[in-house]
Amino acid sequence: MDPLSPYLRPPLRHAGWLWLLVAVLLIGAAWLAQDGYQTAMRTEQLAARSERLQAQQRRAAKPVDDKASQRTQKQWAALQAERDYPWPEVFLAIERAGKADVELLEFQPDKTSRQLILRGEARDRRALEAYLDALAGQAVLNRVHLSHQQTVLRERLETVEFEIKAVVVGPSSNR
Repeated sequence: MDPLSPYLRPPLRHAGWLWLLVAVLLIGAAWLAQDGYQTAMRTEQLAARSERLQAQQRRAAKPVDDKASQRTQKQWAALQAERDYPWPEVFLAIERAGKADVELLEFQPDKTSRQLILRGEARDRRALEAYLDALAGQAVLNRVHLSHQQTVLRERLETVEFEIKAVVVGPSSNR
């Protein structure tokens, strides 16, 4: 090849535009790479910030156990026990078991442990036994037993003082 042969070829008409297009594409690729890198960095920062905020929220969400809140919780528990106690069923069972020879003097329910204590007087032991059997036959009362009895003399009248304990079962129907 002789040294003048490159001059014999015609010059390319679009060579300047091609170099310009290549330069624009390289600048665009560099810009996209930079934008992708910045987006990735922002995503990492936001993820770290989100983790910090969640950790702060978990620490802040722990309930404070002060005496006022404990007292409030006890009051709510007592109210719930009062509400859930089957009052109508218990009163109906005691009324059904009632005998003319037995006088009920004290009715003491324990709402949290669902126990019932009945104190009173009976004319004699047979009347007390009949009353105890009638109470034991009620569906709402379970483990009915005589916990105390004593013969008492009042103005020439001999009676039997008693204490009966029972466990109250069954849901309340007043909900």
